[in-house]
Amino acid sequence: MKKRTLLIVLLLGFLALAGIGYGTFAFFTAGATSEKNEISSGTLTMSANGETENFRFDIASSKLVPGDYITVGENDTAEIEISNTGTLDMVYLSNFKYSDGKDSNFLSNGLVFENLSRTVKDKTGEVVSTTFYVRDFSLAAPLGAYVLDIDRYDLKGELFAVNTRPADELISIREWIEFCGTKPAGLAKVYAGQLEPGESETWSMKIKFHEKCGNEYNIKNGFNIFLDYGAEATQNRVDAITNMLLAQKVVKLDFNNDDGSFDEIARDWKDTL
Repeated sequence: MKKRTLLIVLLLGFLALAGIGYGTFAFFTAGATSEKNEISSGTLTMSANGETENFRFDIASSKLVPGDYITVGENDTAEIEISNTGTLDMVYLSNFKYSDGKDSNFLSNGLVFENLSRTVKDKTGEVVSTTFYVRDFSLAAPLGAYVLDIDRYDLKGELFAVNTRPADELISIREWIEFCGTKPAGLAKVYAGQLEPGESETWSMKIKFHEKCGNEYNIKNGFNIFLDYGAEATQNRVDAITNMLLAQKVVKLDFNNDDGSFDEIARDWKDTL
């Protein structure tokens, strides 16, 4: 109440002075303006093997015979480097996918991983860690618990009926693609990574047309496979990651978000990748 009374008194006093015609009055004033504030959006950009759109991934693609490696590079190993070239933290997905829209391909049963690994590098290019998922044709430790979920087909593409042991102790491209579409693979983060600006991860793979592939592959015109390796990134936010999973541009999932599974995976990735 005292503050209100004082305000009225001052206001009335001012009006009274303004009504008197004696001379003029000047009032001191002071002000301050902040320095120029520039507001800019961050950038989310990534590259794969140095390219921002269609990147090169060399594979031997014709007249393959059992025993040949399809990956081209030193020691028959192909590498794909995923880099964060923007200014925002990003979460990315990367994986093989069938480019003809099909869910499987017979030839993909005979193309098996000898090695599959991921190497994390810091902003200076120094190696932080290397994780093997397949090593010398066998599942490595991070995925050992999922062997029955992954190794489900033999080299002929026949689904193994016995679910108490692996089909043939080989991991084919088909098995890898199908496993990556499951919820356990999402929670295991086998195809996802998180990169701060300037960081990169390199996927290395050595893939063989296995020598035990028999005459079922020896038909008149051979078999074709239409295979891409895709990569996609978004901001490291739960809603952004969920939307990326919903789009299914890189990894085709065999489950949906009706029970909140995508949101669950997104929260897990954001906190632990």
